[in-house]
Amino acid sequence: MDIVRLVLDPTAGAAARQQRSGADPQLRADCLLYVKLWLITHAKRSLSRIRNIPEGQAMALDDIELTAELLLASVQP
Repeated sequence: MDIVRLVLDPTAGAAARQQRSGADPQLRADCLLYVKLWLITHAKRSLSRIRNIPEGQAMALDDIELTAELLLASVQP
């Protein structure tokens, strides 16, 4: 949930994505694996887990998908 909030935050989101795009190749590769596994392949499962906590009840699948899209764009060469 924290990564979704951070990436979509109007103030911190751009900086977070920029940090990932400037990271070393191994960190970008790890981020890519995480995004593909938890925010794409298992997006519905991740959303279900996020919604199980009070702070995550307003989260929508669109939020997960947008986060994945933004992170993919920031870590792919």
